[in-house]
Amino acid sequence: GIVEGSVARSAGRVHMTLQLIQADSDSHLWADSYDRDADDLALPDEAAQAIARRLNSAVSLITPTRYVNPAAHDAYLQGKYLWFSSAAPESGKYFQKAIEIQPDYAMGWAWLSMYSGGATVAGVLDPRLGMDRMEEGASKAMQLDPNLAEAHQAMAAALAFHRWEFVSADQEILRAIRLDPHNAELYHLRSKILIILNRSTEAIDSEKQGMEINPFEKPWELMYSYLSARRYDDAIQEGELRLKDFPTNPTLLSLITDGYRCRNMYPGAGTATPTGPGDIATFSFSCGGLSIGFASRLDKAPGKPQSAAALRRAYEQGGLHGTVRWQLARREMQSKSAYVSPVELASYHALLGEREPALALLNEGFNQHSPDILYIQTEPAFDFLRADPRYRALVHKIGLAEAQP
Repeated sequence: GIVEGSVARSAGRVHMTLQLIQADSDSHLWADSYDRDADDLALPDEAAQAIARRLNSAVSLITPTRYVNPAAHDAYLQGKYLWFSSAAPESGKYFQKAIEIQPDYAMGWAWLSMYSGGATVAGVLDPRLGMDRMEEGASKAMQLDPNLAEAHQAMAAALAFHRWEFVSADQEILRAIRLDPHNAELYHLRSKILIILNRSTEAIDSEKQGMEINPFEKPWELMYSYLSARRYDDAIQEGELRLKDFPTNPTLLSLITDGYRCRNMYPGAGTATPTGPGDIATFSFSCGGLSIGFASRLDKAPGKPQSAAALRRAYEQGGLHGTVRWQLARREMQSKSAYVSPVELASYHALLGEREPALALLNEGFNQHSPDILYIQTEPAFDFLRADPRYRALVHKIGLAEAQP
């Protein structure tokens, strides 16, 4: 069956209509409408039970719904919307607003924790600040509602990326999945933890489960797991498939370029053109009939080193190595006014074959407890360091098992 419906809110009241359609015959099975106060959080459970009864399905015991301030819930929803959009860095202030309005709102704390962790992993927050915030939010969410899947999700992330307790993190995310097996985000996080543990086949399987549940919110996730497993043909094929629906998605374009780079299939001429909101440049190539490229957030002002024209010149003058040097210079400049992960900088030096600065920056990333250092063995750029005893000592200090060549 398929459930269709609509929700409208006006002057503190909610009107919801639902209908149940039998998919194979397109026949109408059931319909109802509901009018409630906007703060009546029992309405979704009531509707779910009505549908289950119509389908003659067993209805499990419903746990009494905790009171949630509607304004706090709205703030959480706004934050979650931004989290899955191109404005993810803006989502944190809404999760913060949610817990300020209602300090005992477990979902708000869980998502504030996940924002802090996600922003740190993405290099937006300094791990020396972001990781503590992630741990605090996860602990608070667990205290407030130990049966909330998102609370266990936040704690699993804290165990993996803050404490570096990877086996415990996997056990925690499995608890979250048992509580909510239809939440795609849980499978995405488990895949990341399994990648750290060098369990690449299981990581790919976890991503497939997540993508089956929701292929739209994060269309690049399965491709990333293929890249981490060095299955470049599968990664490129997956990327091509997702590009049909998301042709200008910066993450997809970047990962497809990584796939071709890792296979040493560097294309010919390139161009840089602004796309999206005007501050993202996509550097496109033509290879095998497929337009591929990488994307980078740029300054809008013309003439800046980060402009699309500068990116084009970098490629024309130095090929892909020229673009790597351009990106390195750009990020080094940004690091003077904002946090930039040393591990990211190390990756650019590694792509250029510069051993000593790459190792120095990796050690700085370890000292900062930067979460992206957990994935150094899945980045092919670092492969030329594997025989170096300093690199192997670093892997052991992190607590990782050495990946097989």
